[in-house]
Amino acid sequence: MAVIEALAKELETSPPLTDRETFRAMAKRVQQSSGAKGKGLFHPIRLALTGEAEGIELDIAVPAIERGAQLGSSGIRPILSARERAGAFADSLRSR
Repeated sequence: MAVIEALAKELETSPPLTDRETFRAMAKRVQQSSGAKGKGLFHPIRLALTGEAEGIELDIAVPAIERGAQLGSSGIRPILSARERAGAFADSLRSR
């Protein structure tokens, strides 16, 4: 839960994670806030932002998610940003 809370808090003020470097810097700040490392850090981030236990590298997936979210309502189903995903995930854990 500490990683998810740190992630949601970080993304409240973070710019969109539209490139690898921005994502990696954000992940480093979440690591420092939560104290988690390795799988203990990235597994919860992956679940919160992609809904999957495994998949492509997060520093590729998350910028793609963010770029999709920036499309807005261009005739396709809206894509939630990393900020919206992390917030909703944290809220769902808090309500349990």
